[in-house]
Amino acid sequence: MVTDLAFANRSAGLTPRGETECRQLATVLSREYDVNTRNTRVAVSEFARTQQTARLVGFRKALTLPYSELNEVDHGIALGTLRAMLRQNRIPPIAMRTAEATLRQAPSEGVWVTHGLLIAGLCTVLGVVDQYERPVSRQCEVRQLAF
Repeated sequence: MVTDLAFANRSAGLTPRGETECRQLATVLSREYDVNTRNTRVAVSEFARTQQTARLVGFRKALTLPYSELNEVDHGIALGTLRAMLRQNRIPPIAMRTAEATLRQAPSEGVWVTHGLLIAGLCTVLGVVDQYERPVSRQCEVRQLAF
């Protein structure tokens, strides 16, 4: 779930539901994407919940590297307005600008754990947003992007 509080609280962890979904995601990464989480470097945001996600999925802490470029988009939009936009599959323009900036300084790791609005912006900028059910990913959703 995207909330305006999520951006403000960098130390917020995952919900119990999020933790369960992360554990299930480990199997998806292994079986569907051939990712060995024990030996793969992973880029995460500076937010605690992406780092917690990486650990629960099975990535080793020593191979988990935080990048400010992967932080949640600071959208500055009231929660109700943002939710209405997302229900209409509209992405805030700041998400696209942030995605473009991220791609200019993209982490070199092949796996990233990041946030919904940034993912939606990346999908939009890369022209693949229509390949997904909705622009903003659900908790613990894998999207394979080529850039």
